Amino acid sequence: MIKKGQVSIFIVVGLFVLVILGLVIYINDGGSSTVVNSGIENNNQVMLRSYIETCLEQSLVESLEHISLQGGYYMAPADSFEINSVVSIPYYYDFEKGNLVPTIDEIRLNLEYVISDYVKFCVGNFTYLIDKGFVIDELKYPEAKVNFLNDGVAVKLLYPINISTGDSVWVVDDYNTNTNYPLLKLFNVASGILPIIEKDLEVIPTSRLIQYGFNNDVYILTIDNLDGTVFYSIIDNYNETSEVFFNFATRNRIINDKIVSNNLKIKDIPVLDAEADYEFVYQVEGTSEGLVFKDYTSLFDITNDGLIKFKPNIMDKGKHFILIEATDKFGNSDKTYLELNVIYDNFPEIEPIPNQVITMGETFTYDVIADDLDNDTIYYFIEANDVPENSINLLTGKINYLATEIGEIDINITVVDVRGNYVKESFVLKVVE
Repeated sequence: MIKKGQVSIFIVVGLFVLVILGLVIYINDGGSSTVVNSGIENNNQVMLRSYIETCLEQSLVESLEHISLQGGYYMAPADSFEINSVVSIPYYYDFEKGNLVPTIDEIRLNLEYVISDYVKFCVGNFTYLIDKGFVIDELKYPEAKVNFLNDGVAVKLLYPINISTGDSVWVVDDYNTNTNYPLLKLFNVASGILPIIEKDLEVIPTSRLIQYGFNNDVYILTIDNLDGTVFYSIIDNYNETSEVFFNFATRNRIINDKIVSNNLKIKDIPVLDAEADYEFVYQVEGTSEGLVFKDYTSLFDITNDGLIKFKPNIMDKGKHFILIEATDKFGNSDKTYLELNVIYDNFPEIEPIPNQVITMGETFTYDVIADDLDNDTIYYFIEANDVPENSINLLTGKINYLATEIGEIDINITVVDVRGNYVKESFVLKVVE
């Protein structure tokens, strides 16, 4: 039974940045008319939609990574192979229960629930809007509808929201995004492994799995836990910057005589950040004797005693889920995941703005040109005496300002990316007769 409202530790704290940056809404002085579903969205609706769709885009990727790590489940079944306190791997086969592979519809349902919860977590309580004097009325809990594509995943979010100030009311109902994350491919590959291994449950058919992975353009990692459990991880470099994992396990037999001690446990590893071009150091620890550590990544080489020490580069930027294994002198083994975010933050860049001259009564228009080398979403803000906040388009940087008084106006432009990095540019607008 999937329960709504349970958001796990998988959620990246960076989503909080969007709550402030993406939710700056233009304030219109639009009289006392009430507008609900007029057919043409005003600035308030456009900005709210942009914010929530940015949240939806990041929540979709986070959700896909979450359920891929857990074999297609939001919360893995109780009888699962526990990697650590965060990740549990479901059994796709059990020697007593048989085939336990979930259906694609079950995976879709799990994905829809986790996306809905992640979006709700991301948007928070709309504190910024409320502080600005808006009243927010969420008409229903976010409801994601997922469509699996041959080359990715598309999602439509049903999340009707009334946003009002004074007597003016605006509504935004649904939102859409997609990604090329290969969840359907990974699941189909995982499902195809079962017929291969069922031919002989006493051995791992390594050569056949290597060929099967090659035919499907993935790498299949197998680890025998020596207690009858075999761990499978399907690895795909779908976006050339980070690896994605799809995990499941099989319980083929019980071999008690191979287990001398069960005291080996790798200590939980928190989510870690590494900055490109700077040395990263972390010591992995365990609870048994004579530990030897091993990693399953090309990003670094962990030492036998568990030390990770390397310098990532810009090509390593992104999120990496790295399987770490330890064995002790008794022959026991344990595994855990290291979630490592390699960060390379470029500040936005803004082209210099020369001083401007305009005649009173005319509308001053100007396109602020800015860019972000990380391809992050950027937002534009304007600050000047007697110049309304909505004189600049939050997403495009286009300024529209009606000059009503003669004089010089000091105008400050701020461009902010979703990580909180910002750059400022100032110019003087001279209004003449």
